[in-house]
Amino acid sequence: MHQQRNTHVSYAQACAVLGVPRNADEAAIKRAFRLAALRDHPDVNQDADAAERFRLLHLAYRIALAGASLPPPPAPVPPPRSSAAPAQRMPRERLVPTWAFVGLHLTGLVFGLSLTLSILFAIGAGQLERMGIFLIIPGLVVLPDSWSGLYPFLRDHWNRRIMHRNAKPVNHG
Repeated sequence: MHQQRNTHVSYAQACAVLGVPRNADEAAIKRAFRLAALRDHPDVNQDADAAERFRLLHLAYRIALAGASLPPPPAPVPPPRSSAAPAQRMPRERLVPTWAFVGLHLTGLVFGLSLTLSILFAIGAGQLERMGIFLIIPGLVVLPDSWSGLYPFLRDHWNRRIMHRNAKPVNHG
């Protein structure tokens, strides 16, 4: 029966198997692997566990090479030393949506309404069986999300129009 091998090897373990330091470059890793392969390859070494040692050596080689080719991790950013209060986020209601955001929700609203109404009209006209009512589910799912995305924008836009209309002229005289 085939026995499951543990093939999880960390970068530090891989370097230890190859006998190289953790900060070794690609050339040092390749050199260490070649020397160890000459020693542990099953064609050269007749020990019973030579094949398993070579598999582990090859796995360690692949992991060490992958780790050596990665850039070094960035240095941790120290926390600010200032005693100033952290910046506070703007309330969600005050965020100005982009036009792409408005367009996305407007498209969803148009899709939901057109799908729902066209299916209802088709059922009413006898072009679709009553079981077709289930086809409006995607439209009904899209409508609340689209409206909740558009409503704050429309409310703010409407309030600005009313405030602009009711603004009193400034007398500079």
